[in-house]
Amino acid sequence: MAQPSQFGVQFQGRDGSVTANPGTPALLQSQIAGVVPQGNWNPIDNWYSFTPAANGTSGVLWDSNLVSTAGVTLTFYASDSWYDDVASSSITNANAILLNGIIKSNPGGTPGLNGNPGVEYFQFNNVPEGQYDLYVYTTMNGDGVWADVADNDNLTTYYIKEWHQFTDTSSLVQATNTNPNGTRDTGNYVKFSSLGTYGRGTIGAHVTRRGTAGDGTGVPALELVPAGAAQANTTPLSILVQPVNRRGANGYSNVTFSAIIKGPVSSYQWSKNGTPIPGATDVFYQPAPIASGDNGAQISLKAMNNVNSVTTSNAVLTVGQYITNNNVGVLDGGIVTITQQPQNASAIAGGRGGGASFSVAATSGFIGDASIGPPPVTYPFAAAAPVPPISYQWQSAPKGSSSFTPITGATSASFIPPVSSLISANDGTQYRAAVTASDATVNSSVAVLTVIPNTNPPVASGALVLNGSTQVGVTFDEALDPVTAQTASNYKVNGVPVLAAILRTNVANELTSEQNLVALITAAPITANFTVTHSGVKDTSGNATIQTTINGTVSGLTFAEIGSTLTSAGVTAVGDGTGTTTSGVVAPDPQLPGVVTNCVMVPSMCSPKATTTGITRTA
Repeated sequence: MAQPSQFGVQFQGRDGSVTANPGTPALLQSQIAGVVPQGNWNPIDNWYSFTPAANGTSGVLWDSNLVSTAGVTLTFYASDSWYDDVASSSITNANAILLNGIIKSNPGGTPGLNGNPGVEYFQFNNVPEGQYDLYVYTTMNGDGVWADVADNDNLTTYYIKEWHQFTDTSSLVQATNTNPNGTRDTGNYVKFSSLGTYGRGTIGAHVTRRGTAGDGTGVPALELVPAGAAQANTTPLSILVQPVNRRGANGYSNVTFSAIIKGPVSSYQWSKNGTPIPGATDVFYQPAPIASGDNGAQISLKAMNNVNSVTTSNAVLTVGQYITNNNVGVLDGGIVTITQQPQNASAIAGGRGGGASFSVAATSGFIGDASIGPPPVTYPFAAAAPVPPISYQWQSAPKGSSSFTPITGATSASFIPPVSSLISANDGTQYRAAVTASDATVNSSVAVLTVIPNTNPPVASGALVLNGSTQVGVTFDEALDPVTAQTASNYKVNGVPVLAAILRTNVANELTSEQNLVALITAAPITANFTVTHSGVKDTSGNATIQTTINGTVSGLTFAEIGSTLTSAGVTAVGDGTGTTTSGVVAPDPQLPGVVTNCVMVPSMCSPKATTTGITRTA
């Protein structure tokens, strides 16, 4: 069959800035666009799914002369669709319309080919024999996105930085860097020259996200341009990446073997223990299902073309089973490797100057699986290797003891002992983390907490009151003894004894129980800067303050009681009950016009109005 004219495909993606028309507009047949200018671009609309969505095969494509006799289609795999952050209503230029809508490899999106959401794959099918130039256009809804763009025979890879926001005044810029260690070009298309069909009827490319910028790679369009008559292949095959050992579950199809071959491959054949596997003639192989007798099986791939054939090394299949671990089904044969052990730590009793913290880091894997983590190259789109999730449980033991017990709620990679535990009696407490992945649990090394005696009394570091309030907040530099901290006779405001003193225990920063905030209740509202005098206030080590006077300030916010009616139609501010912090500015409750319903005070500080029916309180 004679070569057709060129083919152009436009991915319309989605345009969230146009409510009435979520899809970006398609080019009119008469609009000329592209590096090799052409009309009659084939639109693929991912929003409405009239044609295939982010994964699928198109209908028969029209060439630039509106001829479809070649029966060419496009298979494409991505995981999301969007646009390049330019509202479709603001662009009129044909190239800007062409490069606006995108399909993308969003790692958090729907899985692409064989479950891998990090790669975009494109293959023209039923292509008449010949040589072709393939243009892959790249734009993305974000800056600094790195991509590796390679033809499907892995002959050439371009290492690029994708273009962002192609507008009416933008130009088509080619990215040409093929050096993986070179500077990535910033461009909006790459060109693969003289790709051959070689009897296969296919031409294609794949785009792999690299780096961490953005949320994937974007491809708005493809253009396939005839470049000459059919030629015999002269490129021998070579192996770029060998298949690796895998561990799968008996009765399931949860592993994929893959290899990366350089050169035009005419056929593939996977073998098990040297015997060809019926039907396993693709670039990747997924046992369906895995049988118990497959344990230890040696899996290899033979690739062939008209010049030579290559056979990979053997990858071993280890067969396991699913088990239940903490009510979750997991594959057995877990491996845990602790990469960072917790270190000894010290803290001053009462938490003065900061507390102590412990942390651990680990990696996980499966016995018999050499493919931990993502493959070195994501083509040919085999699903990322499974890595069992890691869970943590911190444990403690008294000084000199070998009996560790779990600490309730301490289930992250780091642990901060509560300030209330930083007392001399806990000096020498031992901590370790039990790290679990699948059915494997490894205990970290033991880290010891040293509690340094505290010989200095607490220091009041500041005082604040909301304008017109009778509640003064005083902040100390360490945890306080509850008895002396709440003894009203230990405090005076402006030289006048206070009515009550309350030790705060539920403010936002007391997740580790600092207990260093005191609310003082005065007889008269305070409207100007003031003084606070304290004495006899002890810390948790028994150190008592001598008589000390500090200056306090008045906040510019206005205090309002829970349930009180606003005196203006505007917005009011609500205090936290101590004057130490504020809740910011809040609007009246729309269900209770004019009524303040936000309260971040401790229950003991809220007035009885806080329990009024229909009025809410949040802490």
